[in-house]
Amino acid sequence: PEELNVFRTNASEPEIHSLHQVQNSDGSEKILRGTYNWAVADGHTVQFGAEAALNSLDQLSEQFEESARVLVPVELFNSDSTVKETRLETFASYSWQISPRLYAEVAVDTEFSRLKQEGSDVSTSRAFFFVKPRLDVRYKLDGRTQLRARVLHDISQLDFSEFVSFVRSDIDDLGEIQAGNPELVPEKTWTVEATVERRLGDDLGTASLRGFYKHISDVIDQTLIYPDDSDISGTGNIGSGWVYGAELTAGLRLKWLGLSGASIDVSGTVQ
Repeated sequence: PEELNVFRTNASEPEIHSLHQVQNSDGSEKILRGTYNWAVADGHTVQFGAEAALNSLDQLSEQFEESARVLVPVELFNSDSTVKETRLETFASYSWQISPRLYAEVAVDTEFSRLKQEGSDVSTSRAFFFVKPRLDVRYKLDGRTQLRARVLHDISQLDFSEFVSFVRSDIDDLGEIQAGNPELVPEKTWTVEATVERRLGDDLGTASLRGFYKHISDVIDQTLIYPDDSDISGTGNIGSGWVYGAELTAGLRLKWLGLSGASIDVSGTVQ
């Protein structure tokens, strides 16, 4: 367990134990994964597989504050819980070298998970099922220029520690309560992006420009968890959002200066 103690000393008075916090967290993860690649024909490859995972977290948070020079416990809602997840994922992809210049890959992954949370204040059980398709296409304009396009649907992974309340211990937010959210759900993101990449002559480096657009539902951010009862905030889902922009990257190898192992890499993003 992690413990934090704060003492206060006033002039000509004995030292006072003003704050005591205890954070006990124990997590485990067990994963079994298998894949199989099959070269169906020249230029055609199929891959499929599955992954099973058992994840768990035991977490307990306690806080004691000084009152009349005695430490008394502070009531924290949802401060102790055991979270367990059983997850099964399947994945399948098909790649096709259509021509010497054109390559395509299509994939469909699925994810099924069941979450259980048990504690003094919370007892929940939830199940999720997601389908995650992906399409990648690459085309060579010439020996040094390549175009890439991608469309995919992605699901974020949840942090189980955000299901349970805890007390901050960093100096700027010392003693602040972070509410646990047993109803937190993953972010779902649709991404569309296109990239043009150009290789410099004499193997001097590369430059690429990528444009992207993302639509995100169930965005995860800080929000009020129990607005009717208090102003305690925590991690929650705040609705939908969009991200769009462009990224420029470039790398220049310095072998022309006699520095064969050196390079200069720069990147910039506007979104």
